[in-house]
Amino acid sequence: MKKNLFLNLALIAGAISMAACNEVHQHDLKKVEAVPATCLTGGNIEYYHCDGCSKNYSDAKGTQEVTNVQTAALGHSMNYVDAVPGVDCEHKGTIGYYLCENCNKKFSDQAGQNEITSIVGEYGNHNLAHHDAVPGADCETQGTIEYWDCSVCGKKFSDAQGTTEITSIVGEYGNHNLAHHDAVPGADCET
Repeated sequence: MKKNLFLNLALIAGAISMAACNEVHQHDLKKVEAVPATCLTGGNIEYYHCDGCSKNYSDAKGTQEVTNVQTAALGHSMNYVDAVPGVDCEHKGTIGYYLCENCNKKFSDQAGQNEITSIVGEYGNHNLAHHDAVPGADCETQGTIEYWDCSVCGKKFSDAQGTTEITSIVGEYGNHNLAHHDAVPGADCET
């Protein structure tokens, strides 16, 4: 009898176990939107997740299981952009920099470690014309000093490189226009 009881209990336990194995899990799928990978962080594909069995599926019906939903970070894809000099003294150029094709960010280094926000460079050169010094015509007229002026910005400089700006080009007075007069002796000691 004990043997039959034990056998009956074993059969009942097996039947319960078989029923549990044949039971079909009903997925409660929730859509997870795709997150695009960036240069520095990974993303994920669009997929459906079931909290009940913790599995992921590529379809809304839960028939195509996927085991890897993560996507790798893209990494920077750098191109060097050459510096462009300023065209003249009133227009700045650009510095050389690295531009990432993926994120469109600008960097000072090829590794993409130092992001920059401005690529504005230096002004270009002055368009200088030289003017010789002109002496004053006489003792009442001033001449001009030697100088260079820029046809773009109108500034005047004391050097050919356009580095020392001046505000006045007025030079020295000219010489006196002296006439020689011979001394005339006086007729006596009082005249």
